[in-house]
Amino acid sequence: MVRERRLSVSLRGRSADIALVSSGMLMAIGYHGINNKGQMGAWALGLFSIPLIAAWYSFERLHSARQTYWQTIEALSMAPELGGLVMTGHADRVADLCVAMAVELELTGPEIETLRAAALLHHIGQVCMDDPEVTGKALDPVDISQLSAGMLRDTGHLTEVGDVVADEAQTFRSPGGSVPLRRPMTGQILKIASTYD
Repeated sequence: MVRERRLSVSLRGRSADIALVSSGMLMAIGYHGINNKGQMGAWALGLFSIPLIAAWYSFERLHSARQTYWQTIEALSMAPELGGLVMTGHADRVADLCVAMAVELELTGPEIETLRAAALLHHIGQVCMDDPEVTGKALDPVDISQLSAGMLRDTGHLTEVGDVVADEAQTFRSPGGSVPLRRPMTGQILKIASTYD
C-alpha cells in the first residue's frame, strides 16, 4: 500500500503474504498455546520454520522467474533496434517516459508493469515486416502496432501487453476531431511517449 500510494487493499497477488502472516500466527500459538495451555515452547519454532523455509524458497523461485521474464522482454525489445528499424534506445526511453507518466497519473502497480512491457515491445512486429526499401512503400505505424499486438497476444502470457500496444494505434478523437473517444489510458500514454521520443 505504501509503495503504490493507495489505501485500497487487494488480495490479488497477496497469497504469499497471507501464508507468511498465518505461519507467524501459528508459531505464536504453538509457542504459548491457547490460554497458555498445551504450549510447545521452542519446538514450535522448529516445527513452523519448515513452512517458512518453503515460503522463502518459493519467493526466491518467483523472484528468479520475474527476473527472467523482464530480461526476456528487454532482450526482445532490442531486436528492432539491432535491425536498424528504430533509433537506438527508443524502447528504453519510451518505457521510462511511460512509467513516469503512469506514476504521475496514479495508475496501479500491475498497470504500470503492463505499460512498461508494452513500451519495450511496441515495435516488435516491425521485425516481421518487409523492408520498406525493398517494397518501395513506407511502413504504416498502425500496421506495426497491429502486428506487434497480434504477436504479443498470441503468446498467451502477454495478452494484456498486446492490448495496450493495439490501443496505441487507435485514434483518440472522432472522425471530425471534435469529440474525444473513450480509450484506455495506457494506450494513450504509450502513444504520447513513443511519438515524443
